[in-house]
Amino acid sequence: RRPQEKILIIPPLQEISRNPDTLSITPAHATIQASWVDKTSKVCNFHEIFWNQVDMSLHSGNKPLNTNGLKRMLAFCDFVFSPSVKEEYVIAGGHSIWFRSFFQ
Repeated sequence: RRPQEKILIIPPLQEISRNPDTLSITPAHATIQASWVDKTSKVCNFHEIFWNQVDMSLHSGNKPLNTNGLKRMLAFCDFVFSPSVKEEYVIAGGHSIWFRSFFQ
């Protein structure tokens, strides 16, 4: 609804689990590709949103093996409360295990 606003993809929000469905298939810094479901959606033009609004500059690909959920949660807090984030409000999206662990 606000095409001027960017959606920033950051590695610390990746799921905590190592299950195959929690791994990132988008290579580092690459544009997200619309799936066949996204391409046929009547809700919005996902391809255009992915191409024009999603900022992948901080996306480093799949989570490294030498990290864990706690490290990524702390990295998220460090990032969100750093001087580089000028926004007054931050909307974070992710997987349920990440958020359940974060708010415990």
